[in-house]
Amino acid sequence: MSSVAIAQAASHQLAMMTSQQRDAAIRSIAQAFEQNYYLLLEANTLDLEAMQDWQHLSAESLVADAHLNPIPSEWLRLTKEQIQRWIKAFSLIAGMPDPLRQMAGFYSPRQCHWMPLGVLGLAYEGLTEVAVMAIGMSLKTANSLILYPSLENAHTHAALVQICQDSLSSQHLPDSCVLSMDRPEFSAESDRVRQWIVYGRPAWRSAIREQVKSSVMEAMIGNCYLYWAASGGVDSVREMILASHIGEPEAVNAIEKVLVHPQHSSSSLVRLWADLRSKGFEIFGDDAIVAEFPDVKRLPDDDWNKPCFRKQVAFRGVENIAGAIEFINTHSSGHADSIVTESYGASQEFVQQIRSTAVYLNAIGRFQRCQFTEGDVVLGTTGRSGFGSIRMQSLLTPKRVVYGN
Repeated sequence: MSSVAIAQAASHQLAMMTSQQRDAAIRSIAQAFEQNYYLLLEANTLDLEAMQDWQHLSAESLVADAHLNPIPSEWLRLTKEQIQRWIKAFSLIAGMPDPLRQMAGFYSPRQCHWMPLGVLGLAYEGLTEVAVMAIGMSLKTANSLILYPSLENAHTHAALVQICQDSLSSQHLPDSCVLSMDRPEFSAESDRVRQWIVYGRPAWRSAIREQVKSSVMEAMIGNCYLYWAASGGVDSVREMILASHIGEPEAVNAIEKVLVHPQHSSSSLVRLWADLRSKGFEIFGDDAIVAEFPDVKRLPDDDWNKPCFRKQVAFRGVENIAGAIEFINTHSSGHADSIVTESYGASQEFVQQIRSTAVYLNAIGRFQRCQFTEGDVVLGTTGRSGFGSIRMQSLLTPKRVVYGN
């Protein structure tokens, strides 16, 4: 029997269980993380050592293809502090109201309730935290979850799945609520999964999309734009850039491109760049900026469309807000774009015309997967053609109940 068929059977059992049973399973997994964290760290050490060997071989063979480059080391490396954050997040998830008992809407004389999709899939590149949060959210919403990892974190992934399955069995839940899918089975069976969530760099997401014909939600990372409007202050720009590059563990909403109104002086740019460089950032620019400032590196034309996943910010001049909006809508990833301005009119024009699932007005766009102060969990954010933030409701579908006379 395939993994999808086994997961489907488990999802039926899971949907029949009470919210208290599912919450107990989530808490049991959190306790298992606490007791077995060293197993995760040992497995992660094996993955890190394998990645170092791969990087050495790649350097010797001069591998240059972007999709073959190793993932950022911070994506792969686990710490005990990260695992403690998972434990806290699972406690938050277990304490949330049962989403299946919440109404999706009310229109007399009918009611709408949420129900699980059944079998979800997560294809993720390296970042174990994404898999962990997906496990907690899937159990909370009574969905089975099939995980398809990248090769870099094979040992960590195997340890994670084993810990979760042991915990589920101890709570008398089917351990097949959380399953792993290998490469041959993914190619053969992935279309039978109701909904895939894909997390990783563009090449990874593209490879998954090409193989999967069922519904796909892509969680976007990087290539976020900031428009520095005429009335915007340089201190606000600096604060927003620096804060956006702080990730736990990855900087989902990192501002990598800044569009600058011509009213801002060269001295303001130089001062901003000096501050950023002192924090370890590389500064890039378009042709006009490089011509005026020879110490700034030129960003290749194609890279205005791509995330860079490192401490790098590229600057480009635009004539006005209309030009900024057009450029952002054409080149950004469409999941988190921002503006610094003191003009109400400019802020409203930006909000109304920018095509992004999250827009930040003079606000820090730092992404937090577990929003403890708000009591919410967000797995990721899709781009402009997606479904917005991936929350609990993203893993459910409405069920309409119609009452007769």
